[in-house]
Amino acid sequence: MEEELEGLLDDDGETYTTGYAFDDDDVGLHRFGTHQHHNGVGERVLDKLSHLGAKGDEVKADVWKTTLLALFYVILWYIFSIGLTFYNKWLFKVYGLDTPLFVTFMHSSLICVMSWAFRYFKGRWEGKQLEIISLSDWFYSIGPAGATSALDIGLSNMSLNIINITLYTMVKSTVIVWLLISAFIFKIEKPTKSLVVVIALISGGLILFRAKEGISFHSIGFFLVLAASIMGGLRWVLTQLVLHKEKTRLGLVHPVDTMSYITPCIALTLLPFSIYFEGEELGKTHLFSHAHIMETLMWLLFGAGFAFFLTLSEFLLVSTTSGLALSVAGIVKEIFTIVVAVVVTSEHLTLLNVLGLAVSIVGIAYYNIIKYRQALVVAQKAHAHDHDSFGKYGVEMSEMDRQAIFSTRKRDSNQGDFEYANDIDEGEEDDLLESHI
Repeated sequence: MEEELEGLLDDDGETYTTGYAFDDDDVGLHRFGTHQHHNGVGERVLDKLSHLGAKGDEVKADVWKTTLLALFYVILWYIFSIGLTFYNKWLFKVYGLDTPLFVTFMHSSLICVMSWAFRYFKGRWEGKQLEIISLSDWFYSIGPAGATSALDIGLSNMSLNIINITLYTMVKSTVIVWLLISAFIFKIEKPTKSLVVVIALISGGLILFRAKEGISFHSIGFFLVLAASIMGGLRWVLTQLVLHKEKTRLGLVHPVDTMSYITPCIALTLLPFSIYFEGEELGKTHLFSHAHIMETLMWLLFGAGFAFFLTLSEFLLVSTTSGLALSVAGIVKEIFTIVVAVVVTSEHLTLLNVLGLAVSIVGIAYYNIIKYRQALVVAQKAHAHDHDSFGKYGVEMSEMDRQAIFSTRKRDSNQGDFEYANDIDEGEEDDLLESHI
């Protein structure tokens, strides 16, 4: 016995039959061409489509949840970053261990030990075997992220020995530009005019904001800090690739898993820089004598704790958002710090500095607007993907309901035949769905 499937309401409130019938003896579809006034499936499908507004609210709620989570990671990052800054100043100037490359080498080594300890005890607690990646994956997939991080630190310190701080900070303002270029090259950011304008505003504003009189140019120092800036942009793009695209293949589920492999790469790359630039001073210091070595190691371990949570908050932020978002958050922190310092110390800002500050703030605000809009689009796609049984647009529909939408009668201009839903391609299906949404 055949059971008719009613279609969608037309503009006059009438419904067309779907052009299908199910036969008890034959699973196949059979065409028939009667025009009837039934509302069954059509009204049911339209009722389901009406829920799209509610789905949109869910998508916005998901975006805000992600935004608040990212903001939480940013706050954690600010806390540990400020804490590590004060610690470093005390360690270098008060305690007397003024060897930043060696300190960073030690911190990276200790973070590596902490990360592996965390992974080991976490695996024991969960009853899971510790994931170990191959040496080739370590070298080719993770090594570049660690090496570029170390080169950023090493080249920055080399340049500071040659050029003054003003030129250094101005050139370092281009990090976000190199990060964006790297993101385009590795296809983790889509090149758009609006994004290019945003980065131009932020980086250009920072250069003006940091501009001061009495800049002395040194060609070697300039190229060293420029190379450090390029490495600084590249490091977060490569880290993002590991955290977003390689983590499943490599079994690096948690950011600490990634830290356990990246930090030894940083330490090994920094070691020759430390020996070359600070070896003589390390040989002279009394802080590693028998009487002081335990105290020094304890202070290094204390700082490594700050560095561990700082790195963890960075990786959590990048895994939730992107390296570009981390860079923008860092610029916001830097601008805020400088403005507070100006207010507290009554330091004079030129008109050019104020203009640069305003341009940077406009760029940062524009960036957040762009990313919010992009997040809505991504969340909509993810929401639809997570509800495949609900249809492409998040609408629950059975295959019978789908046929009711897509098998509305269409006359061929020459033959006058009906068009079946199975003959509608994906593009036409999108157009038909969107026309009813």
